[in-house]
Amino acid sequence: MGLWKGDSPKEFWRRLGTQRQGVGPMDWMGYVRFQQIKRYLHISEPQDTPISPKTWWKKLEPLNCNIRTRAKECFLPSANVLVDEMMIGFLGRSAHTIKMPNKPIRLGYKILALCDAGYTYDWELTSRVEGFSIAVPQSKRYPLSPTSSVVLQMLITLPYRIHFFTVYMDNHFSNVGLFARLHQQK
Repeated sequence: MGLWKGDSPKEFWRRLGTQRQGVGPMDWMGYVRFQQIKRYLHISEPQDTPISPKTWWKKLEPLNCNIRTRAKECFLPSANVLVDEMMIGFLGRSAHTIKMPNKPIRLGYKILALCDAGYTYDWELTSRVEGFSIAVPQSKRYPLSPTSSVVLQMLITLPYRIHFFTVYMDNHFSNVGLFARLHQQK
């Protein structure tokens, strides 16, 4: 279909199916069946370095890093910020989606976000299989869970030289080790 520019897939399927017999997949399956199979098939350009399952967000990283940098340049958060999880709905097949039945979006990709007044200042991608997209150094004095480490890493990116911040979070992120590290960081 990539060679026949200008046609919609449905029009391509109808037109070539009537013109040439025994040439394409339209001789063996209908358009609806093709769409059902295509939903679970993704073909991309070959990579110089193969992307392992451990680094699934590497495809997003050039764009993700650029948007994150621009988001921090364009907005100065107020004294009150929020750390919470966000869900991006996804109904396809992926080992990285997370089910959260008590959320408005029950199935999808989970992102930890640092927000203020409806603006997302910083975020980290997460996966059910692999954890978080960044590796965070651990402290021996205040050992933290991976989630608390990511929260601390996002809070460190705040421009604290300008003013101090009050951080709001739900009980999913609240623990003594994280609060001790935040107190240590002032």
